[in-house]
Amino acid sequence: MKKLLIIVLLSVFAVNIFAGHKRFDGYIINMQNERIEGQIKIKGLIAAQVKVTFIEKGKRSVYKPMDILGYGYQYFGKNEFGNNAYNWKHYKCKKAISSAPSMFISKTVFMEVIEAGNVTVYDYYAEKRNDIENPYNRYCYLEREGSDEWTEVTEENYISVASVFFKDNTELVSKIGMVNHHFRHLWKVVRLHNDWIEKQDETMGIYTESKPF
Repeated sequence: MKKLLIIVLLSVFAVNIFAGHKRFDGYIINMQNERIEGQIKIKGLIAAQVKVTFIEKGKRSVYKPMDILGYGYQYFGKNEFGNNAYNWKHYKCKKAISSAPSMFISKTVFMEVIEAGNVTVYDYYAEKRNDIENPYNRYCYLEREGSDEWTEVTEENYISVASVFFKDNTELVSKIGMVNHHFRHLWKVVRLHNDWIEKQDETMGIYTESKPF
């Protein structure tokens, strides 16, 4: 029942954000790693992962994941505290290990950056055919900054994967799988780890700034 409630809430959120093919102020990151400001047109939850319409000075362009490094946009809606505020969504071009978002679509998609830093967590959704109550599968990935560590994390492998990714943070590892440190709290666990890393860097006189790009 809890999983169904989560899916319903995600579906309602998606409808609110994507309804009406709205335009949002945003940006793209081109293949030269340059950020270009403009407007982003969003057509749907799955569509946002496989192509994006970008409008700059009246010129409209459509980009697929292989065309640009990523994109982002600002919208007005509920934040993590349940308050209405301006929020950002950031997407990066990544290759999925599991299912493509839909049939006959590449596994190279725009994944949403949920939390960025020393460890970054991404997610994307794939359609489930003929399942009205639970129309999407959600897939999550962890990536370590400056390395080739790229791992899909599931409810089944969460404890073992998290224990490896956060192994330097022994206090956090000791809480993995406990209250407020379950798989459903993944982005919060990643944030706790990244905050811990930043504190270690500050102690050593190293300045780091966590950004999606």
